[in-house]
Amino acid sequence: MASSATASPPVTARPAAGIFFPQRPPLGLDSHAYSRSVLLKLVEAGGQLKSFALAARMARSLAEVTISGRHLGELTRQVGAELRADRDRRTDDYVHHRRQEPPGPAPQAVAVGVDGGRLQARVTTAGRGPGVHGHGWKEDKVACLHVLKGPTFAADPHPQPPRCFLDAPYVAQLVRDFQAAHGGLPSVEEVAAAAGEPAATPVRPGSAGHGPPPATGVTAAPLPGGVAAADTAAAAAVVMGAAAAVTDIPTSPTPPAAITDTPMSPTLAAATAGMAPAAAPLDLPVSPAPPAAAADPAWPPERLARTCVASLCDSATFAKVVAQEAYARHFFAAPRRAFLGDGQKYNWSIQQKWFKDFEPIADFIHPLSYVYVTAMAVAGGAAAGWPLYVRWLTACWQGRVAEVLHELRGWQGRLGAPAPGPGPPEDDVREVLRRTLGYLQNNASRMDYPRYRQQGLPVTTAHVESLIKEVNYRVKGTEKFWNDPEGAEAILQVRAAVLSDDGRLERHVQSRPASPYRYSRRRSEKRKTAQTT
Repeated sequence: MASSATASPPVTARPAAGIFFPQRPPLGLDSHAYSRSVLLKLVEAGGQLKSFALAARMARSLAEVTISGRHLGELTRQVGAELRADRDRRTDDYVHHRRQEPPGPAPQAVAVGVDGGRLQARVTTAGRGPGVHGHGWKEDKVACLHVLKGPTFAADPHPQPPRCFLDAPYVAQLVRDFQAAHGGLPSVEEVAAAAGEPAATPVRPGSAGHGPPPATGVTAAPLPGGVAAADTAAAAAVVMGAAAAVTDIPTSPTPPAAITDTPMSPTLAAATAGMAPAAAPLDLPVSPAPPAAAADPAWPPERLARTCVASLCDSATFAKVVAQEAYARHFFAAPRRAFLGDGQKYNWSIQQKWFKDFEPIADFIHPLSYVYVTAMAVAGGAAAGWPLYVRWLTACWQGRVAEVLHELRGWQGRLGAPAPGPGPPEDDVREVLRRTLGYLQNNASRMDYPRYRQQGLPVTTAHVESLIKEVNYRVKGTEKFWNDPEGAEAILQVRAAVLSDDGRLERHVQSRPASPYRYSRRRSEKRKTAQTT
């Protein structure tokens, strides 16, 4: 019989030309004739590599599967849409208390970190002609959920700041990276220019002109304030929380004469002339040098397993998704629970509503960056600002934020508050002070870092910052425009699945229903033509 040109299927049996293979479901073949194992390889390549075209080339080279980049992209988006539907169903069941008890024992320590990235989205181009239409940057929200392993301590296992935070070139580059990723404060160069002094140009250890970083246990040349440069390999391990923290080192409460005698910039000298001195310096104890055989403390905790969620949805919806993921992994029954975030208000709204019993912890890199820029601003340059930064950093690390706030208010009293009306330039010293005071005041209750370390919990969001970079590797680029919201949401689901340690993408693909029929492009195109005429 002749095939019908209408959208409705014929009442009689299918044409003999159509292939009906009864063994397709047992073999796990979908409508595109790919087995589940082949489909998993294709979709994982689509979620791991920079583009669908590159994924298709790798499939031909490594898996001997010939497929176009466009077709591979369609398969990836289809699986991403299925993952999204499963996620939304589980979240709806969780919110409406249709919950199943998570299997297995509860972990001993867990951490949830939330932050955001950026990607470019566009509206669909149907009927708009060639090119990209309605494009713009959008925030993709990312949550990282870690199972941790590590002991608790009777006292603070690391009362002095890690060496990396006392390494001037390292800190300068760390703050620059922070500014590039987060903004919120002017760069050190802008502050120095506003203060009338040239900015120092620190060189990151190991870069050209600086030489290789010192080997472990080797003391480098002294830095301002009498602090020795650290082994940057061990320092980076402390920042990322991937290895034991380095041993304590003594800090000098009194900077050397070369720093004390450094003249203040003319601008600040005029502003502070004849005024009362600032608050008394913090009385910081000097840590004795550790014995040669002393072992590093077993903090920070070790990561055992990671899962992640990512979405373009609003923060209220995203909070429910994160809570459901935490519940499914038995996080709410863990004895030690941490929720880490930066200064974004919506992060702490999520914590207060859905993770009330989790310890709220403000990422330590944020106060570090704020006090560093502020110290350079109020002191008029890097030479005089470094000892001030070391003092404030140490106080924050030891949970004495109130003392830092007291000193900052003293500086604000000397320099004055920003004038009312239109805001002052971001590099104005008074504006830098105002922002730092606001950040520390708003987050002081989440900066009890000695207690967090005693509980064996992390104190930085390095794990979620790293995860966002991994997500951005696939979805972010000046030449990448994802259809909003279907295309962007689908690729985020696939990317989150391949970055999770629990094999969720493989489980989903292996459980997909097979099809007894093979997809026919000609029949599909005829249906679309009939529907539009």
